[in-house]
Amino acid sequence: MLRQAQKEEEEVTFEEVVEAQSQVVSGIKYYMKISATQGGDGGDSRIFESVVVVKPWLRSKQLLNFAPSTQ
Repeated sequence: MLRQAQKEEEEVTFEEVVEAQSQVVSGIKYYMKISATQGGDGGDSRIFESVVVVKPWLRSKQLLNFAPSTQ
C-alpha cells in the first residue's frame, strides 16, 4: 500500500504500472505511470506519476516523487 502526502492522508492501492521508462544515472532512475485506486474500497481508479532511483550495489531504492498525474 502506498501513501500520498496531503493535508489528509488517503489510502492509495496499487493496481498496475501502465507506462515506464528508465534512465541510467548513478543507478537506474525509473519514471512510471501507475494506475491506483484512491480512497479505499470502491474508490475511483486514477493515474499517478512516480520517480524511483534504484542502486542495486547498495541495495537501495528511493522514491523521489509520487503524485497524481497532471495529464
